[in-house]
Amino acid sequence: MPSVFGADKNNFAPRLGAVFDVFGDQKLVVRGGGAVSFQSPQPIYLYDHAYPDPRLPFQASFAPSDVAPTGISTAFPFSLAFRDLVRGNPNLLPRGFVLGRSVTDYNRRDEYAVLFNATLQYAVTPSLAV
Repeated sequence: MPSVFGADKNNFAPRLGAVFDVFGDQKLVVRGGGAVSFQSPQPIYLYDHAYPDPRLPFQASFAPSDVAPTGISTAFPFSLAFRDLVRGNPNLLPRGFVLGRSVTDYNRRDEYAVLFNATLQYAVTPSLAV
């Protein structure tokens, strides 16, 4: 199955459990277990990422007031001419304008979780356990 991410081929997820009958009469039982599990990257984290032209060194949202000095229309669909102007002359950006970019690491590793549990079970009647 094709994936957005590179395969993480070292996933190992062992599980181990044990049960102990405290008095040997199957009325009071202690159970315990542990596991290591992994989860592939979830696409929800990608929904906030933008996938702009990779040649553009930033991603940003511009207000109409940011574009007004260039004389470019802000009507939909927005012209890419502003991008080209900024690429040619970064001084067109407003003073103090912070540029950012969300980047996806396509070779990221899967996330791991270590889980443990312990329970104490008592049989009150043959059909009721607490």
